[in-house]
Amino acid sequence: MDSKEQDLLKEQLFHELYLKIQENQAKLEQEIASKIESLALSHLDLNSVFRIERRNSAMAYKLVVLLSLISLALTVALIILLPLKQTQHHFIDFANQDKHYAIIQRADANLASNEALVRSLVGQYILNRESINHIDDQNRYEVVRLQSNSSVWHVFESLVASKNSIYTAPKMDRDIHIVNIALLKHSKNQNIAHVQIVAKLFDAGQLIQQKRYNIVLSFTFLPPPSFDTTMMPKNPTGFQVSRYSVTEMQDLKTLKP
Repeated sequence: MDSKEQDLLKEQLFHELYLKIQENQAKLEQEIASKIESLALSHLDLNSVFRIERRNSAMAYKLVVLLSLISLALTVALIILLPLKQTQHHFIDFANQDKHYAIIQRADANLASNEALVRSLVGQYILNRESINHIDDQNRYEVVRLQSNSSVWHVFESLVASKNSIYTAPKMDRDIHIVNIALLKHSKNQNIAHVQIVAKLFDAGQLIQQKRYNIVLSFTFLPPPSFDTTMMPKNPTGFQVSRYSVTEMQDLKTLKP
C-alpha cells in the first residue's frame, strides 16, 4: 500500500470520526435543550400554582371577614329586637251560630274594657248554666262553678241537685237562645248585665214549653292569673258572677198570633 492510499484512508477515517462526533454533539445539545425547556416549563407552572393559591387564600380571608361582620350585625339586631320576642297572651273568642265574628283581646287588666268580650262571656255563662242536654252538662257546670262566687254557685248547685228540678229529669232538655245582652253598668268595681233569653223545653224530643226570661247578673273580673306554659288557668279571664236572678216574662207558646 503506497503513501497516497494511506493518506486517503486516514482522511476517510478522520471524516467518519468527525461526523460521529458532530452527530453525538448534536444529540447532546438536543437533550440539553429539551431538559432546559422542561425545567423552564416546570418553573412556570409552579409560579402559576403559587399565584393562584395566594389569590384563593386572599379571597377566603376576605370572605371570612365579611361573614364575621354579617354575624356581628345580626347579633346586634337580635339584641335590639329582643323585647319583641316577649310572649303576649291573648284570648280568642271564635264565631259561632249566634255570633258571626271573632274577638281577640290581650290577656291583661283591660279585659273589662272590651265590651264585645264582656258580652260574649256573659252570654256563654248563661248558656252553660241554663242549657240542658244530658251530654256535656257536667263540663258546663264545672265552668259555671269556676265563674261564680261561692253564694251563686251554692244556689245553682242546690237547684241542680233538687229531686223536682228539670236538671235531674232524664228526658227533659232545654234549649236556650239569647235575644239581647245589655250592659247596664260597666265599671271596674261593679258590672251589671241585663239579658233576655228564649227557653224551649223538650220532653223526649217534643216541645212542651217555650218561655221568655229576663236575667240580671252582676259580675266582676278578678286579677289576671299568671300564665304558665305548662298549665293553663281554668278561668283565665277572671270573669266571676256575684249575683244572678231570673224573671219569667211570658209563655210564648200560649200567645195568640
